[in-house]
Amino acid sequence: MTRRSRTIWLSVVGLILIGLVGVGLIIVKHLSPRTAKMKLDEMVQRDLPLGSPRAKVVDYLTAQKWEIYPEPGRVVAMVRGAENTIVCRIDVSMNFRFDSEGDLSSYSSDEFYICL
Repeated sequence: MTRRSRTIWLSVVGLILIGLVGVGLIIVKHLSPRTAKMKLDEMVQRDLPLGSPRAKVVDYLTAQKWEIYPEPGRVVAMVRGAENTIVCRIDVSMNFRFDSEGDLSSYSSDEFYICL
């Protein structure tokens, strides 16, 4: 390997490493500690307290224009693109469970990162 080709090779490797570090910094910067999931959890807990009737939950989710999947005893809602960064889309899945009388008994959520 000649001195010139070694210099070119090292330059290319250096640029790739700088690019990877840059992408890593962008990801860290855009994934703030207050995530999309946390924001949605606060909103749901404020607007849909435990004991809310199933119909109210479904109406609320529909008004938010979130995807909803009703099932016996629960409703699953999906918020696609709840947060977007330069390299990632963040989806949030929410699971609403109801007691035998049809009132909200529990709520949970999960984040899903779809990145380049």
